[in-house]
Amino acid sequence: MKTKNILRTFLTGAFLLGVLTMNAQTKIYVHKTDGTADEYNIADIDSISFTPPAAKVDYSKLVINEVNGVSGQKWFEIYNMGDTEISLNGVTAYYSNSEPASYKITWTGTTESIPAGGYFLAQGLATGLSANNVTVRLQLRDPKGTILDTYEKLIDINTGYDAIFNKSHARIPDGTGPWYYTTDGIGTPGATNGTSTAGYIKFGNESEAANFPVGVDYTKLILNEVSGNDKFVEIYNSGTEDISLMGVKLQRNDGAIAGGSEWIGTASDVIPAGAYRLFLFNSFTAGLDGNEAYVGWTVASGISSGQVLKVAIVDPSGTEVSVFIRGDEPLPGWQSTAGVTQNKTDSYSRMDDGAWAYAAPTPGGANGTKTSDIVSPGYLTATPTPPEEVDYTKLILNEVSGNDKFVEIYNSGTEDIPLTGVKLQRNDGAAAGGSEWVGTVSDTIPAGTYRLFLFNSFTAGLDGNEAYVGWTVASGISAGQVLKVAIVDPSGTEISVFIRGDAPLPGWQSTTGVIQNKTDSYSRMDDGAWAYAAPTPGVANGTKTSDIVTPGYLTAQP
Repeated sequence: MKTKNILRTFLTGAFLLGVLTMNAQTKIYVHKTDGTADEYNIADIDSISFTPPAAKVDYSKLVINEVNGVSGQKWFEIYNMGDTEISLNGVTAYYSNSEPASYKITWTGTTESIPAGGYFLAQGLATGLSANNVTVRLQLRDPKGTILDTYEKLIDINTGYDAIFNKSHARIPDGTGPWYYTTDGIGTPGATNGTSTAGYIKFGNESEAANFPVGVDYTKLILNEVSGNDKFVEIYNSGTEDISLMGVKLQRNDGAIAGGSEWIGTASDVIPAGAYRLFLFNSFTAGLDGNEAYVGWTVASGISSGQVLKVAIVDPSGTEVSVFIRGDEPLPGWQSTAGVTQNKTDSYSRMDDGAWAYAAPTPGGANGTKTSDIVSPGYLTATPTPPEEVDYTKLILNEVSGNDKFVEIYNSGTEDIPLTGVKLQRNDGAAAGGSEWVGTVSDTIPAGTYRLFLFNSFTAGLDGNEAYVGWTVASGISAGQVLKVAIVDPSGTEISVFIRGDAPLPGWQSTTGVIQNKTDSYSRMDDGAWAYAAPTPGVANGTKTSDIVTPGYLTAQP
């Protein structure tokens, strides 16, 4: 009996084929991937055919290209930037609309594929993808769970809205460009987004700190009057210069993410030196919208003088620069009415000495004379304090891996370092066409510790490393290209830099003449020099395996 068909079945997927002569009889052993082996006599076989394993799929060419959460549509588009067709079998999309992010699967590929340079429209999503949510995140992952691309819409600083209604969100140009709001809710499903951005609004996520003004003294912004009766908040610019409010928030009860409400300044919002400005809330007293200090700034919620209440001015970095709280510690919770004695006539007003008291409402002008103290409960307030001197030079780039897609930094100092406003930049950052991470008020690196930044397509398991605390950079990073990585302090000064390349540099991402080491990381040695070493994410670097050559490297370290 001939067994060629059986043999063909076993050869498919086999990883080892052995030929052995025993007692003058030649036999073939097929060693299979499950560890077992089958034996066949040559005399029983007509012919042998072998099906080679499928070519490795480069999922890194897949990107999220457009997202549409308009009611009745709810789809997203995947774009194949590569030059070969890519199967979507096992590719998944994860969705989150919460803060902090909590991801759920919303779509999984099965038999679909995308041709080179083509588009795929993912519809029939398992969870509600809504462009109207305050926070929308979408992650595309390969069959192994590696993150390929991330789309996120946070609170927007360029429009001042918490949510953008009836819009499609598109990358322009396809695959590599920044995100824009389209002018309609239709978008370009399954087709190119084009190259023109005329009439579109660029995303201004609050994480894009490159959009914020620099050198602004936000501590001059002061909460001056809060009225739960007439439904307004008044702020005052106590400085001698006009202040741009781009990215500044006026928050009620810790803002939208915490269940409160907020207004966010745009590039056109400015408060002149020495001027007052009003924010009006729902059901404000008639006529206030005609006050000279009102320039259209509204907060879509109510405000009450009969509840525990918090109002805060928050600068673009997330720092509260002026706070008023109606309530004594321990606070029973925002909007609680427990024990609150309500004054239905006066406003909460800031006196000349910085203390708060009841006074007759004076919207848009200097506050009047105190009528009584704020009692049952009283109030809590926070005024700006000078920031502590931070020695950012203790932050050191320690390891860069273009193979495993991570960057490691190290705090070489003896004190924890807050990373508010600090950037981890690749190829000079977003403004120069590179990419970057920007620290917020919640980001700190303890003394003597390591922290990891993960890039697109990072090696599976790195997100479980103890040194990874959620810091990601939405781009790739390569060991086969000229590359720059830098830590930049809040003033814009580069304090630690690694460049793979010799001067004169041919340009970031150039592969010209680059010899790629596909095993090791770029690692900083004890003497400050860089070399190749085995990857050690989250811990001290290992022993040098070889020098970095063709090209070499450039570095700057204080």
